[in-house]
Amino acid sequence: MAESSNVMIGGSRSLLPVGGEAEVGPGRRNHTPWLQAVARAGVPELILNCSAVLTHQDLATLASNARLDTLELHGADLRPFAGLMALSGSARLERLVVDTDYWFAGEAHDGPFDPPSAAEGVILALLLACPRLSVGLTFRQDAGRLAEAQDGLQGMLERMQSDLETMGCDPERLWFY
Repeated sequence: MAESSNVMIGGSRSLLPVGGEAEVGPGRRNHTPWLQAVARAGVPELILNCSAVLTHQDLATLASNARLDTLELHGADLRPFAGLMALSGSARLERLVVDTDYWFAGEAHDGPFDPPSAAEGVILALLLACPRLSVGLTFRQDAGRLAEAQDGLQGMLERMQSDLETMGCDPERLWFY
């Protein structure tokens, strides 16, 4: 693949694994088969803009792409969130965007801000483990929850940036996208 090649996958319906709903979960195939093909192709930029449940196996497969430098996860439901640590094994990953829409309670994700309990620790650990990485947090700017989203995410972002600075890391490596 050309050095500037990228792949963007989008859609309004949930992206199910190759084996369908039965293949979601630990120890199952998940999205690994097609993500392995993306890794083998050496895609440097992957933008997932669809509702997909990604497990630690899926994220480890993404990390196996030796040329991946940009990964954007819009609409992805990370199960478990700590699976993001698999990306610390990526050879070239420099930019990660994580959609925080799933960090809101309720079936439609329109309730109170409720990030995964591991979110702050995992993001900080990933930034410490990968000195070249920067992480952007994003959310849909629905008018009904814009103020709460800004307050919740801003508070979380400020705490994590302060922690990064205390640990001797550049706090600007964590930002709103």
